Amino acid sequence: MVAYAVRRVLLIIPTLLLVTIIVFLLVRLIPGNVVDLLLDEMYGLTGGSSGGAASVGSTGITIDRAEIERRLGLDIPVHIQYGRWIGVLRTPDARTGELAFNGIFQGNLGTSIRTHLDMTEEIMSRFPVTFELGLLAVLTANLIAIPVGIYSAIRQDTWLDYLGRSFSILSLATPAFWLATILIVYGARYLNWSPEVEYVPFSENPIENLKIMIIPAVLVGTAMSGGVMRFLRTITLEVLRQDYVRTAWAKGLTEKVIILRHALRNALIPLVTIFAPQVGLLIGGSVIMERIFVLPGMGQYMLRTLLERDYWVVSGANLIFAVFTMLLVLVTDFSYAYLDPRIRYK
Repeated sequence: MVAYAVRRVLLIIPTLLLVTIIVFLLVRLIPGNVVDLLLDEMYGLTGGSSGGAASVGSTGITIDRAEIERRLGLDIPVHIQYGRWIGVLRTPDARTGELAFNGIFQGNLGTSIRTHLDMTEEIMSRFPVTFELGLLAVLTANLIAIPVGIYSAIRQDTWLDYLGRSFSILSLATPAFWLATILIVYGARYLNWSPEVEYVPFSENPIENLKIMIIPAVLVGTAMSGGVMRFLRTITLEVLRQDYVRTAWAKGLTEKVIILRHALRNALIPLVTIFAPQVGLLIGGSVIMERIFVLPGMGQYMLRTLLERDYWVVSGANLIFAVFTMLLVLVTDFSYAYLDPRIRYK
């Protein structure tokens, strides 16, 4: 077990290096340059020619595009920018000009091009919002999917099974953002109700926080439950046909003992396999729900910085999501031995 754990942890290193390259390059392949956007927003220009200067209307203000690129660190080749970002090449200090290693390997995720704020502080304030939304949504999905999926399996081809399968198909076919839009529109029109728009942290007021988070979490969790429900039903049916389950029936054990002690534990192993990617995708895909319910989380933050072409923030945020997902996968793999004692890591 120890040797397996060491190998898995060491395998994260090259995977993480590949992830840094991907997230660093992808944002730069998006059409539109951050310098052009800055010039256009501040002065109504398209940016002029690369490396030249541009005059601003009748005010006579002259902008040196090359100087802006130099201050933002965008005047050097991409591979050098990458080396400075991850911390293997020295970066000049903005005030003193001294060269020093100051990248990801040194615990620095970068500074926003727009706000000049340290990204670590921004993430620490926004990631808990997205994590709470994802956690509540996953809990909701499993609270719905696990009992319905198991009951559909043990009551196969009954009207309750058909009802559960119909609900799973409906939840798969109904996007969470559509449910949210319908709820807000019809709630405001017929019930004179609208969701809270001022976020309250859980640490300040747990009750008010849950009032804000519970509705988007339930909507997302309900939409997620369909796939988990159908998956768990299929796995449970397969487990119930195993020889050891037939032996348990032959011994005269009660249905409750057979389902909870023998069938459910083995059926949960494949479910745990999809849990980590499910949570990772949910946290990374919270953009729409955070936008609809005005939640100050990572999804809405990433959308804004992506539109602004804030390279360092987008790359750093994607890296955080990737690391979080890899850690979830690692924990999931280690949990197999606990769920099934027959599994041994060699």
